[in-house]
Amino acid sequence: MSIGAMLPRRMIFWRCICARTFRPRSFCFGDYSPLERTRLDAFKSFAAKVRAPAEFGLHDSPVDAYLIKDKFRDDRKAYVAWTQSDSAVEWLAALCRAPQELETLNVRVFEDFAARVEQTKKIFGPTRAVASHGGQLGQMLKKGGAQIKPDITALLQSLSARGWLTPQRVTAAGLISDVESFQSGTNNAQISDMGGKLSAFVRRLRSALSERRAVQGSASSLHMGGRGTRCGNQRVCSTDR
Repeated sequence: MSIGAMLPRRMIFWRCICARTFRPRSFCFGDYSPLERTRLDAFKSFAAKVRAPAEFGLHDSPVDAYLIKDKFRDDRKAYVAWTQSDSAVEWLAALCRAPQELETLNVRVFEDFAARVEQTKKIFGPTRAVASHGGQLGQMLKKGGAQIKPDITALLQSLSARGWLTPQRVTAAGLISDVESFQSGTNNAQISDMGGKLSAFVRRLRSALSERRAVQGSASSLHMGGRGTRCGNQRVCSTDR
């Protein structure tokens, strides 16, 4: 059965990390807000079909997830509207002037994130990686970067998923890496199926592995059709388990 028939496309991404040991992972965006949690039964159904060496990872934006729950009482729509308002900029400016409040926020966000990691492990089994989700704070950077003061921009960068999920926080939460770290200049690479061009995907994957690079591969389940893709004698991604 195709995953696409089980879950909305925007809620699941197929990815694999290939270094010395091949271990494909599916990163679930299933514990971000009540909207995603309503699909928990579908995620559990999918989890029951996954077999080793495949494993689940967490697709997450910790600060966004915390604010949705704590500041907006799980009202994601209200949170999105707030991030597009002057009130959000004023809140960030106040944090810039109050380092102790910022430290307290980071502590609470970490506690919330660590609990979500444990919940993911409880439901889906071994979970060792996270994929940083852009989130609404990241959207504020993209849409209003030129109009936001430099100190607020720097704070936004540190609170966005990719900025907040530092190696220290990731490992402290019991994970090994944020797979989006390929964008930080490390010896990693990201390879996409480019809309279903699976043969090209495999060629590029083989090339990167021959250079002994860690690879994050992205392949939409809707292009797999339940057949899977092979790299040599290894199944790269499969949706028929």
